[in-house]
Amino acid sequence: MLAEQTGVILKVVPINDRGEILFDEFRNLLGPKTRLVSVAHVSNALGTVLPVEQIVATAKLQGIPVLLDGAQGIPHQHVDVMAIDCDFYAFSGHKMCGPTGMVVLYGREELLEKMPPYQGGGDIAPPCGVEPGSKFFRPQMKLSLPTWSTTPILFHGRCSRNKRA
Repeated sequence: MLAEQTGVILKVVPINDRGEILFDEFRNLLGPKTRLVSVAHVSNALGTVLPVEQIVATAKLQGIPVLLDGAQGIPHQHVDVMAIDCDFYAFSGHKMCGPTGMVVLYGREELLEKMPPYQGGGDIAPPCGVEPGSKFFRPQMKLSLPTWSTTPILFHGRCSRNKRA
């Protein structure tokens, strides 16, 4: 969908019969035009845990940011995004028995600062005009448009802490 809209070329990393990525093939897919590596932390179809630390380290050698889909990883294991050293890590709350519609995105602040808001409106910007170069609030506000029901989110956060204890 997005690839069709933007002309981006999507490349899929081949896997072996055990569902493990063929790492040499992955490495060969990276090149000077690669703008982002995005992989699942854990495959939802096969249950394969991908070697995300190795994937991130390989991409970073070429200056390529990495987005990890943590929907299957976060509910089943302790995840330390700082140790993994990924640039983005995303997951949905309902995979951890949280509220549906809640999405969590970890992102490196310096990368989020560079990104424009994906949509306008709400409280993403201080009072300003519509001229090019308008200033926006901190990164987390650029990505947060609707007013969420905070009670289920706070409850989910509390339950997540208890799970780790």
